[in-house]
Amino acid sequence: MGMEIPQPYNAFVHDYLTTLRSGTEFTTPDDVAEAVWRAVTELDAPMKIPAGADAQTWFHEAGHSVA
Repeated sequence: MGMEIPQPYNAFVHDYLTTLRSGTEFTTPDDVAEAVWRAVTELDAPMKIPAGADAQTWFHEAGHSVA
């Protein structure tokens, strides 16, 4: 992985990275570019814009609406 993980955190980091790698929803650079473009070009753009499928899911789970 390219970095030394202190032994007490090894299991946590391993499990966390496994979870990230097994996700089915991702954010792409195009998703981010689209969200940024929307933020700077739409006068009525919301203050928070989730970029990508995973961010939209987390946004919704947190109780926010995706406009």
